[in-house]
Amino acid sequence: MAAIFAFVCKCGGKCCGQVHEGSPSFAYESPWHYSCLSDEEKRRIAKLDSDRCKITYTDKTDHFIGTVLELPIEGME
Repeated sequence: MAAIFAFVCKCGGKCCGQVHEGSPSFAYESPWHYSCLSDEEKRRIAKLDSDRCKITYTDKTDHFIGTVLELPIEGME
């Protein structure tokens, strides 16, 4: 039986161009807060790696952790 979902991997940097079967995943390279910073602010007040992001403002520090949330699709295993 063919998969109910199939998609061509066409993401912005980490893509293979192959057809994948199954439910696609959605992800972001960085939190929205980080993307709103200027290049200078990113260098000066932010730290970003593949799992975490830390932005240190003068009055607070924001912490973000990358996560995976699997959502069941009704009628699918």
